[in-house]
Amino acid sequence: MRAAIAGLALLGAGSSCVNDNSLCPEDQPGYRDGNDVWLSLSITNYEPGPARASRATDPEGHPEEVSTPDENYIDTDDVTLMLLDGNGLVMKVFGRDEFVVSETSGTTDNDRRDYDLKFKVNRAYFGSATTGNISFRLLMVANSRGTDDAAPQTFGPDLFAYNVPRLAALHRSFSYTGTTAGAQPWTPSIAAGRHIPMAGIRSYTVSATALDAATDAAAPLTLTDPIEMQRAMAKIRVIDNIAGDASNPWEERITSVSLRGASSRGSFIPESTNWITQTYEVEDATWEADWYNAADVRALTAPVTEAGQFEGRPYMLGYVTECHSTVFDPNKDTVPVLVITTTNNAGVTKTHEVRLTDFKDPGVRALSRNHVYEFVVSKNWQAQIEVNWTACDWNTAETNVGFN
Repeated sequence: MRAAIAGLALLGAGSSCVNDNSLCPEDQPGYRDGNDVWLSLSITNYEPGPARASRATDPEGHPEEVSTPDENYIDTDDVTLMLLDGNGLVMKVFGRDEFVVSETSGTTDNDRRDYDLKFKVNRAYFGSATTGNISFRLLMVANSRGTDDAAPQTFGPDLFAYNVPRLAALHRSFSYTGTTAGAQPWTPSIAAGRHIPMAGIRSYTVSATALDAATDAAAPLTLTDPIEMQRAMAKIRVIDNIAGDASNPWEERITSVSLRGASSRGSFIPESTNWITQTYEVEDATWEADWYNAADVRALTAPVTEAGQFEGRPYMLGYVTECHSTVFDPNKDTVPVLVITTTNNAGVTKTHEVRLTDFKDPGVRALSRNHVYEFVVSKNWQAQIEVNWTACDWNTAETNVGFN
């Protein structure tokens, strides 16, 4: 949390309409500058698992996995907030000086970071009704520069009256090469300033009376439901089930793993018929075909062993942007490939290549955001290595990044 954003610094609201569209609230009769209302809400990481009341937003029923603080982190200086009307049309893209994100006092758990989000907006953006209920949506994008992309394709005031599918179809994106400045595999790190891009959306209904009463910055209208932020990357884990195998005659082990076939960019907002009124699990990628290169390589981390994890077996991690199902055609050469290198105590090194379409029932159909793809590598000592895999939800369990 940077001290620079701890204080309240909300300046005059700028127009979200830059194309002389007559539907813009600023162009309507009766619009008054300074006629502002204040709202506040919390933001959490997307949790499709037991923390939610139902599994409705994850029809595939993936198993869940706890995430880490580095995977959850939101850079509060790198946030875009959009207001949509009840029909899902963008009414306003907030300037960074029009909302405040501050850390909740009393947060002591090192794995948690709780935040408050407070913003003001001219009352005209909610229409002229003074009775009954008012519906709207909030859409947020975070960590747009989290992959060291100094100039990501972000969202500006030219998006007035866009709906969510149209926003998603723009494929606004961040660049990603899979390496850090030192040519090491990219991993999220709070300390190093590497953060996973995220997006989330939530629908709200409030009474006009409550909205009209929220004119004091010290007493904002509190929206009880949080926006759930969903990571725009997939995570790959490879577990070495060869090392430590009692049948391993030469103490063979995995020394490196890479993924050959990857995308150079990742979209912020997913294209999904479900991802319109709330954050929803998606099973395919949002991308442009020319982002993908079958020769691009994404290295995983060096093998690590962590007490209490994976029965003490070494594992490697990688973070990648999405890959669309169209490249997972077993009849094409574009299929992503796991390249696994093993070494034994006799100094013999071997390279094994496993096409991700070789897995059956159900098979890897895409690399989708907010999923963990886990591969367990074993070996039949009379033949070749064997790889089994699982796709998991990437939720937070007890590790929450929430704006509470």
